[in-house]
Amino acid sequence: MAQLSPNSVQILDGKITLTQRNNSSAWQMRFKIGDRWIRQTTKAADLKEAKELAEEAYVTAKVRHKDNMPVISKRFDAVARLANSKMQTQLDAKQGKKVYEDYIRVTNNYLIPFFGNHNITNITYQLIHQYAAWRDEKIGHKSMPALKL
Repeated sequence: MAQLSPNSVQILDGKITLTQRNNSSAWQMRFKIGDRWIRQTTKAADLKEAKELAEEAYVTAKVRHKDNMPVISKRFDAVARLANSKMQTQLDAKQGKKVYEDYIRVTNNYLIPFFGNHNITNITYQLIHQYAAWRDEKIGHKSMPALKL
């Protein structure tokens, strides 16, 4: 078994390891869910608080994994830029659809500026309504009928 650094602490019978790096006051956590290692910061300098945050993150990840939901959620901008890149590659190879140019433009001008900092799994119906109002204000008129369900 690997030797823990003096700046590391294990909790929950070794399921979570907290480490404080030399160049940071915040505790980092790592744990395994399924066959995937999860590593992230607790953003806490206090060990007691870091332990609580790490346990909460671990339990949340376990529940998400059990419910077949993404354990780690990507930010919208990262996913959108990847999609844009793939569409642009196809356009450059003369294999993409002409409409990809419009998709890329709309993604860059509207979707990323609004949703960019949100995690994909945190985009809600309410946030989409806020986006519609924001977009209408940005372009100066109502661009499409309100969403109704």
